[in-house]
Parts: sequence; structure tokens; C-alpha cells
Amino acid sequence: MRDALTLTTLALAAALAAPAAGALELTATPAWQGWSRPGRTTEIELRVAGSGNVTITVVADRHRATAATAPEPGRPTRLRLPVEAAPVVEVAAAASAGGAARVSVPLALAESPLLAVVTAAADLHAPAGFQPVAMVAGDLPASAAAYGSIDALLIDATALAALDTQQWTALLGYVGNCGRMVLIGATDEAARLYATAAGCGGRAFAAVATAAEAPDALAGLLRRAVASPPAAAGLAVIARDDLGQWHAVVGAALAAAALLVLGTIFLPSLAAQAVLAAAAAIGAGWFVQSRPVESQLLVWAEAGPGDRLAQYRALLRSTLARRGDTELPIPAELAAPRPCRELQGATWAWSAEDLRYGAVSVQGRLFEQVSLCFGGNFPVARAAQWRAAGEGRIAVRNDGASNWPAGTLSWAGTLVPMPGVAPGAEFLADADAATGPTSAPGRQALARTLPGSVTILWPLDLGPVQHASDRSQGWLLLTAAADAQRDGA
Repeated sequence: MRDALTLTTLALAAALAAPAAGALELTATPAWQGWSRPGRTTEIELRVAGSGNVTITVVADRHRATAATAPEPGRPTRLRLPVEAAPVVEVAAAASAGGAARVSVPLALAESPLLAVVTAAADLHAPAGFQPVAMVAGDLPASAAAYGSIDALLIDATALAALDTQQWTALLGYVGNCGRMVLIGATDEAARLYATAAGCGGRAFAAVATAAEAPDALAGLLRRAVASPPAAAGLAVIARDDLGQWHAVVGAALAAAALLVLGTIFLPSLAAQAVLAAAAAIGAGWFVQSRPVESQLLVWAEAGPGDRLAQYRALLRSTLARRGDTELPIPAELAAPRPCRELQGATWAWSAEDLRYGAVSVQGRLFEQVSLCFGGNFPVARAAQWRAAGEGRIAVRNDGASNWPAGTLSWAGTLVPMPGVAPGAEFLADADAATGPTSAPGRQALARTLPGSVTILWPLDLGPVQHASDRSQGWLLLTAAADAQRDGA
């Protein structure tokens, strides 16, 4: 009898000490061993255990994000969210069935450039001025935006096999965005794969046989200039005026005024005129605030000689139609979304299904303009080569496999209209046909063309991009390769 009572007491004590079934548990782990740089983007890996619907809120300085998940009992959900680097990241979770959890994640913000080292080599020394961050492959982030925390990466080829699909895609995105990377001990096939995926013509990528060669290879990459397109926020200078909302306001005001004039003429009763005036004001206000958000997308992309990837920056400007909370969708085709300037009260909604930020909610004012900036790359198959053709002329040849549309040639501080060019054909540009810039994109092309270089400016088709209105514009600026055998060289 005494033994039975003892066992019962122990069982009750164990039941009271153990967490309740389905209790909400939350853990948060920062990428890069908690290191980042001020103003950069990092990643937080979240593990949520429990049951039912769970809402997660992440607050990092000015960045606030939410995500929804429904973990299965006994199977924690894993989420990896890119967030703004801050001294402390606050993470909170609340379950619909009750229960809450909260955790604070401190980050170390380095003033020196960060070098991520993913190799077991013990004698690998970071170049002077770099802060090394040693880690294993499984800890690499799952979003290309999170690579903004580091300034260079040394990785052993054997570590690549430990990457999951998201991590591997993010690594390719980092390489494609001209991130500096040295690959150690890779086979020729693997090295060619990453060299092909590297942006900026591979000027930021190197492959070496041993870890001892990695520091010298990295030093060589640091000496190479890696050009990037102009800042996304600066694209506003080449945008057309977005006056859609103001036109709606003027139209509504004119309609209300016309209605009041007609009421004054045909309604003799002052009370009826007052009712009409009130109805006109309410109707005009409803019309203005019920209009959809007016958005304008601007994309500027650049590719160097022989580049397989064009680097782009994009600016999405939205004019709010009402006060209070407004949800702005984020195009899935654009990478690395972020606010161009601080957004008070903004909340980013993370889609666990699509693995991206799908929308941002802002607390705005009527007619306030909200700008989102993006940056990434896309494949480009066009290739051009130019040569001097004598008498102050140059010949530009289409070295690609597809027809060129009509564009504009930027050469020697002037612009030359260029018709479509077939593959293998040449366009002869004459200085007599050159003109000065007559548009903001033309001035931008001239400013981005280096002395002695020849570039071609084409419009981009933004039709496949979601939420790209008719006022959206895009351009591709391609630098032509100089023919080593050109006449007069």
C-alpha cells in the first residue's frame, strides 16, 4: 500500500513539473553567430513548438514583421526571416488556443568588415581589417538578403553538400549579386557552376585548390572594382510625375462644385441645397478614399561586357488614398524588399508558404508617398562589341543570339538613336547623328557611361511583374566590349 502511494505521489509530481501538452515553446537563433553590420540585413531562425495557430512578431529597431504558422504537435515549425540588424531583436509568439512566449536575441554589430569562414582549416587567417566569423555550413542563412551582413565569404567545397535547398539558393543569390566569395577545394565542374552563376562577370568570385591560397585569392578580389547600379532611392529623379491621386481629387472637387451650382439653380429650398451640399461633400470624400493605391515601379539594370547577369535596383512608389492602415503588396519578382526611408508603424507580413515578405502595412496619411527599394539580378543574353570605324564613327555588333530592339547608344558624351540589330549584324554610329540627352533616362545613361566606353540603353518590359502599373518604367544599360583589333586602337 505504501509503495502504491509513493508511486502515485511521484507520478503526480512529475505531471506537475512537466510542461503541459501543446504548450507554446519558442527559440530564436541569429545568423552569422550573431554578428552583423549596422544598417545591414541579417536573418533570425525561429523554432516554434505547440499546437493550433501561432502568430509571431519580430521587432528589430525600426523593422517590425509578423508571420503565421500552425505547428503540429510534436513537430516544431522552422521559420527563417530576414530582418534589419539591431542591437537586440525581440521575438514574441502567441497561440490562438492560449499561451505566449517571448525571447530577446542580442546581436553584435561590427564596425569592421565581416568575413564568414566555413572551413575546418585551422591555419586560415583573415586578412587585416576583417572580423572573422567561423561557422558550419548548416548555419548559413536561407535568404540572399541576409548575406548583406557579411563582406566576404570563404567556404570549403565539402561544406556545400550540407546545405539544404533554401541555403543553396541563397548562396547562389549572394554570388549572383556580386558578393565576394572564395571557394576552396572544389572540382572543376563545381567551380564552373559557381563561376557561371557569379554576377559582375565573375570579378567577385575565385576558386582555389587549398585553404592556404584563400587569403591571397580574397585579397585579389578586394583589389577588383565591382560596380553596382545606382541606389534604388535615387531612381526617383528619372521618374515621371505621378499625379493620379491629385487628378482624382480635382475631378471629384469639380464634380461636386458642378452639382452645387445645379442645385442652386434648380432647388429653391435652402434646406434642399444644404442636403445636396452635404451629399456632394460626402460623395467626393468617399470617391477619393475608395480609390486603389496608385503605384509606380521604376527598374534600372546594368550589365558589363560578357556579363550573364544584369544587376538591377528597383523603386516602387505608392501614393496612399486614405489615412490609417493601408496594405501594400510586394511583387514576388523583386528581391530584397526594404523601405527606402524609415516607415513609422510599418509591419511586414512574412509568408511561410512563399518564403518571402508578401505585403507591408503602413499607417499613412492621405496622399502620402511610400517608397520601397529592391535589388537583385536577372539573366541577360545580350552581348555587344564595338570598334572604331574611322572618320569619327564606331561600329557596334550584336554578338548575341537574338535580335536587339531599338535603343539608344551612349558614346563620347552623346546619345545616338539605334534601330533594331539582328544577330551578327553591325550598327554604324556617326557623330553627326549624335544628340544631347532629351530625357531623364538618357541623362542617367550618359552619367553611367565611363569615359572611353560605349553603352546601349534599352527599355525593359515590366509586364511580367505583378503590380506594375502602366506608368511603370524599366531600362537596361549594357556596356559593349571593346574589340581588341578595332581600327585606330
